[in-house]
Amino acid sequence: MVKREIIEKILENCDIVELINSYLPLKKVGQYYRTLCPFHHDTKPSFYVNPSQQLFHCFGCKESGNAIHFIMKYEKMEFLEAVKFLAERAGISLKEEREDKKNQGIYEVVEFACNFYHEQLFIYPQALNYLTEKRRLSLATIKEFQLGYAPPGNLLIKVLKKRGYPEELLIESGVAYKKEGEIQEWFFNRIIFPIFNRRGKVIGFGGRVFEEEIEPKYLNSPETLIFKKGENLYGFYQTSNFLTKNKPILVEGYFDLLSLFDKGIKNLAAPLGTGFTIEQAKLLKKYCEEVIILFDGDNAGREATKRVIEIALKASLNPLIALLPDGYDPDKYVNEKGAEELKKIINTPYDLIDFHLKISTPQTISEKRNVLKQLLETINFTCDSALKELYLNKISETFNISKKQVLRAIEKDYFIFKDIEFSTLLRDLEFTILNVLINYPKYIVFIEEYNKQIFSEEIKEAMEIIKEFKDKEKITVGLIFEAVKNPTLKKRLSLISFLPQELIKGIKEEDFKELLNKYLYNYYLKKCTSGEIDENTLGKIYEIKRKLIKGEK
Repeated sequence: MVKREIIEKILENCDIVELINSYLPLKKVGQYYRTLCPFHHDTKPSFYVNPSQQLFHCFGCKESGNAIHFIMKYEKMEFLEAVKFLAERAGISLKEEREDKKNQGIYEVVEFACNFYHEQLFIYPQALNYLTEKRRLSLATIKEFQLGYAPPGNLLIKVLKKRGYPEELLIESGVAYKKEGEIQEWFFNRIIFPIFNRRGKVIGFGGRVFEEEIEPKYLNSPETLIFKKGENLYGFYQTSNFLTKNKPILVEGYFDLLSLFDKGIKNLAAPLGTGFTIEQAKLLKKYCEEVIILFDGDNAGREATKRVIEIALKASLNPLIALLPDGYDPDKYVNEKGAEELKKIINTPYDLIDFHLKISTPQTISEKRNVLKQLLETINFTCDSALKELYLNKISETFNISKKQVLRAIEKDYFIFKDIEFSTLLRDLEFTILNVLINYPKYIVFIEEYNKQIFSEEIKEAMEIIKEFKDKEKITVGLIFEAVKNPTLKKRLSLISFLPQELIKGIKEEDFKELLNKYLYNYYLKKCTSGEIDENTLGKIYEIKRKLIKGEK
């Protein structure tokens, strides 16, 4: 973990205007900068950058944040990756984590193995011919994915030992294992598929025999400190650039992905020989709200598709299904029918309701009831209330059942999340209190006199964060944005950063105390209207009202 002080230093040394302007053409508009939003289809500039608060906000798609959030969103980076990126840009050195140092040797070994396997492919003609003739892959694709061949004879181990790498490191790297006291190579006589992380570093391998009678046909590296099957996708490094403007197409196998990529269909990803995971789904969601599932056209492929649909819904992805004819997988179809024919199937996918109806073709009442039950169970996996609502509406129309009956069928599990209702006045007063505290963090001491339970969860969280900055003369929204966890608060903060600062300029201590008293007065009035009234509460209302009338603080 990077210390909070370091993150603050990075943000303080990073000019968000300069940063975003290196990606997008910013135009000065008054005290702000503006451009077309890169995160949604924007025809009129709605993306604003606030230099004083070091924050960006799109008034179209509502995306907002500081420099770190911009890099995470624009470059599709994880938090730590974005922090390191900005640290390097600002010339701030980050102490290498112990784990990174420990992992350095593993990275070296797997990178060396990748190059070794790739070279061996061009030494053994039978392996290369398998890829170019039987699998019909071009040399360009073979080199792009650095495909290789692991020959028999423990050659890789011998070469690595000569270079001084200890046996323990080879085992930790997943290229070797011990059997009966002897070290053996994990892969031999197999086509090798290097697996890269999102930064382009090799982290593991997949291997396939090209002699069909040998089992298992596919074998992956064991999990290591740098390789977790369920957290990575095959081909993601090579295809991620094609996912920004196209829906990701999820295929089952290595050769499915390679064959489609080779024929010009490049917005692809594939699991690593295991079931599709929620972590993999979240990776895809960074690029698009939908995923097209293109699995084998047999029963096994359709059952696997059902499992992927459930995982996609859990990640709030909308699954679309491209159905292949029986007996075809994507690799076979594209090589026999061509890319254009496959694109027709990809471009006319089914939603999950039509998919279930297509593969089940229910005729009887009993069959329809079973499909309906499956659908209701499936859509309940999503936590996206809007998506769930749309599917419930379609189920009602498709099965000619009233929406009320559909809801009753899943009453126990169905929830529609509603926005929290705040008193408009209290909400506005909280908004103002928060704005003042950001510009005058030292006033946080006056909050201590109040029962914090009177404030909403958002403002309580903000107060705890601001408390840590109370010794600073002024703080920026961009600086505290990083510590905020509540998404509602993040949205409110981004709006605060674009309010005219003249509204709270020159606020004195007594002004702030009066603001707090107004909030408290209206808080107790609200309790009265909701029936929560007692003699003690009435006394407080009269006391606060007296102070407000007399101007006492």
